[in-house]
Amino acid sequence: MDELLQAVNPFGEKVFLTEKVWQEILLKHPEVKNLLPEMERTISQPDFIKESIYDLRTKLYYRFHANIFDGKLYG
Repeated sequence: MDELLQAVNPFGEKVFLTEKVWQEILLKHPEVKNLLPEMERTISQPDFIKESIYDLRTKLYYRFHANIFDGKLYG
């Protein structure tokens, strides 16, 4: 696994962000390309978490960033 970062979510679970997943995120959300350092904090201290509707094993982590889309919640 080509992991870019590892963090522990609020449930005490280890979460890994791989290069493949990061590239998939960037395809849909290029505005976060410079926020990789913030991703660990987003996972460990999210504003909210959703389950993916496509893969129930996948959780989506969101955190408020005032400098993106005028403060839209983003992960």
